[in-house]
Amino acid sequence: MCTGNCKAAGLLKCQLDEGILNRLISRILVGEVKKIDGEKFQDIKIIYNFVGEIPAVTE
Repeated sequence: MCTGNCKAAGLLKCQLDEGILNRLISRILVGEVKKIDGEKFQDIKIIYNFVGEIPAVTE
């Protein structure tokens, strides 16, 4: 549900409530925690309805 005609930096300010998220996201996959060089890492994949998984951009 958008909050109206508010614009910030040319984009509409919208709120993602539970209903919108349930329609957009099929499932969220959370991997196990891995410790590498003393830092903790965890893979998280979001599977969207209609689109599937969008690959993460790594630079």
